[in-house]
Amino acid sequence: MTSLPRLPLSRGCLRTVGGLVSTRPPVFTRQPRTVEMMRKLRKLALAAVWDSPFEHVLRTTLARLSLAQKDRYDRELDAVMTSALRPDSNCVDVGCYRGEVLRRILKLAPRGKHFAIEPVRENHAYLARKFPAARIFNMALSDYSGRAAFQHVVDRPARSGLLKVDYPDPRQEVREVSIDVGTLDGVIPAGVRIDFIKIDVEGAELAVLRGGRKLIRKYQPMIAFEHGYERARTYGDTPEHMYDLLAGELGLRIALMKSWLRGHGDMRRDEFLRHVYDKLDFSFLAYSSVPHLTTPSRGGRRAAAQGPQSSTWG
Repeated sequence: MTSLPRLPLSRGCLRTVGGLVSTRPPVFTRQPRTVEMMRKLRKLALAAVWDSPFEHVLRTTLARLSLAQKDRYDRELDAVMTSALRPDSNCVDVGCYRGEVLRRILKLAPRGKHFAIEPVRENHAYLARKFPAARIFNMALSDYSGRAAFQHVVDRPARSGLLKVDYPDPRQEVREVSIDVGTLDGVIPAGVRIDFIKIDVEGAELAVLRGGRKLIRKYQPMIAFEHGYERARTYGDTPEHMYDLLAGELGLRIALMKSWLRGHGDMRRDEFLRHVYDKLDFSFLAYSSVPHLTTPSRGGRRAAAQGPQSSTWG
């Protein structure tokens, strides 16, 4: 009998499924072909349970096991929300995708009013079915209102946006569709206090914030946002613009989520710029000096230690 060849996997990779689904597996971090294979396996696994009751379960499992930077941010975001949200907090999820963050919001703040923005039509239909307690908008947010062309990345809809950016795979199919565009100030009903906003819009985050100046200035919500220089510059924006708007004009503090969870101070302007330009981090937290949003509770620290609840990675 011919023996099967031994797979070149370490004990760390065989220990959990995480070694097979992570975009940064411990043994193959320097082998691009293997990293791409892991991504494809993850994509196939999600496609098999797409739009089924098992989709959320699989996403949660992948997030718990993954070593990818994006999934680490998701774990930190979950810990931040666990610490900061009250049962009656009102929240906005901009770039809701498949609703993993919205799901946690509804659980942590069951008495709050919640709004979700999702421009991809198929995802919006899914969200409307799954989360009837939230108000779901099929549109994009920016600093103007009207109609606009939207770049729908067919195989990776989480990368879709108002403008084409430098996609990791240049062969990805991109379809241009027309969608509604509005502003944060215009979408949220007058008089509704907003406590927490999550923004993941593939480089257009500064336009979303500009369109929400009045709301942010009035309520000083906590804002979890992504900001990477390469995608932001497609929209003509820079880290300097981001810091000056949030920390200057709107009076918020900026920190890494892990730093906020540990009770560390906010970032100086030069520190924020270095983290963005040197690609050290792309996920940040803006927050006010309101006492209950300044220092994380013990619950937040416990949540960080326990690991993720879900992943927004598509």
